[in-house]
Parts: sequence; structure tokens; C-alpha cells
Amino acid sequence: MYFAASTAARSWRGQVIEAEERARAGAPAYVYQLDWRSPRENGIFRAPHTLDIPLVFANLEASSFIVERTEAGEAMSSRIMDAFIAFARTGDPNCASIPNWAPTPCPRARR
Repeated sequence: MYFAASTAARSWRGQVIEAEERARAGAPAYVYQLDWRSPRENGIFRAPHTLDIPLVFANLEASSFIVERTEAGEAMSSRIMDAFIAFARTGDPNCASIPNWAPTPCPRARR
């Protein structure tokens, strides 16, 4: 509960506001949340901050929250890498490895 609350309070809302402002400016904005659980200590830490970095670079052993290659880790790493590569090439993360990923919609004007 502590990790979920501290993440929500510190990080989540700020990135939503940033994505909404980019969408309001006319730029497509893609936001992701990593929900893949770290295998460390039976997943108690869930998806800690920066867990995506070793997955993006296929360097699973470098993370103290992953520490070894598993079939699940390899599969998640492959999906994340494919999406990041598609985004780098085209500005759109959609690819065959992931479900459709729509950009953040432009919010209504604030009153």
C-alpha cells in the first residue's frame, strides 16, 4: 500500500497533467504505466520506479529488482523494446507486439 500511495502522490498526476497539456497543444502524447511485477521477493515490490530501464535495454541482470533472465522477463522486455523502437522511428509506439495504444486525448477546456 505504501508504494502505491507514494507513487500516486508523487508521480502519477504530474505525468497525466503533462500529457494532457501536450495533447491540448496538438502534439500526440503517449503515456505508459508499467504494471509488470518484479519477480524479486515474490513480487512484493510490484513495479518499482526505474524497473522499465533494464527491460528497455534487455539488461535484466543489471536490475536489483529483476536479477535474472526469465521467460516472463524476456517477453516483457521484447514488447517494451518493440514499442520504444516503433516510437523512435515513427513517433507512434504502436507495433505488432502490443495492443493498440491510443494517444492521450485532449481534455476539455478547464473552467
